[in-house]
Amino acid sequence: MNKKIKSSLLALATAALFASQAAMAAVSVGDRIKFADAPGAHPGGSFLITDYDSTGIVVKGSFLSFCVEYNEHMSFGDFYKIGDISTEARNGGVAGGNPDPLDVKTAWLYTNFIETPSELDAVTGWAAASAETKGTAMQNAIWFIEQEVTTLSTLASALVDAAGASGWTDTGRVKILNVTTLAGGLAQDQLYITPVPEPEIYAMMAAGLGLMGFVARRRKKE
Repeated sequence: MNKKIKSSLLALATAALFASQAAMAAVSVGDRIKFADAPGAHPGGSFLITDYDSTGIVVKGSFLSFCVEYNEHMSFGDFYKIGDISTEARNGGVAGGNPDPLDVKTAWLYTNFIETPSELDAVTGWAAASAETKGTAMQNAIWFIEQEVTTLSTLASALVDAAGASGWTDTGRVKILNVTTLAGGLAQDQLYITPVPEPEIYAMMAAGLGLMGFVARRRKKE
C-alpha cells in the first residue's frame, strides 16, 4: 500500500478512536474540580463544575450540578477533589442521616434537567420561567426532597409534585460526587449523571477500529 495512504488511514483511525474516548470522558475518583456560579439565587442554585485530571492540568469537561446537602460550603475558583462517587451524601446535612441515600425523586428531576429538559415543560410554570428562576427552584426542590429545607416556592412545589408522580423507583445513572478539599477534609456533595455515548460515537469507534484492523491486515500482506 502507498505509504501516504497508509499513514492517512492510520491517522484517521487514531483520530476516530481518540474522539470517541474524549466524548465519553467521565469524572473519576481523584479528579480535581472547580466550582463556578450558574443560574440560581443564593443560597444554592445551579453550579458549573469543571473537571480536571488528578494533576489539575488537563480539563476533562464541565457540567451543571446541584448541592444535595444544605449546610455545605466551598469557594469559587479553588481546587477540590472527588473523594468518592456514590449514591449517598456523606458530608452531613440538616436531616436524612449520614450517610444520606439519594432520593429517586431527586434523580428524576436532575436527569430531566440535564438530559431531557423538555420533559419538565409539563410542570406548571417551568417553561415560562427564566434560567435564574429555574436554577433556584430546582435547588429548592432537591433540598426539600432530601429533607434539607421545609419550605417550597410555587415552582419548586410543582417540581416536587411532578417528581413524586413520575413513578421512578431507581436513581438510574445519577450519582453523588463526594467532594473533599485537597487535604481530604469534607466539603460538598454534588449531583452528577454518568454519561452515555451517543449512537454516532459508537459508529465512530467502530469506524476507528475497522480502519485500524484494515491497516493491520494490509501490513501483514506486504
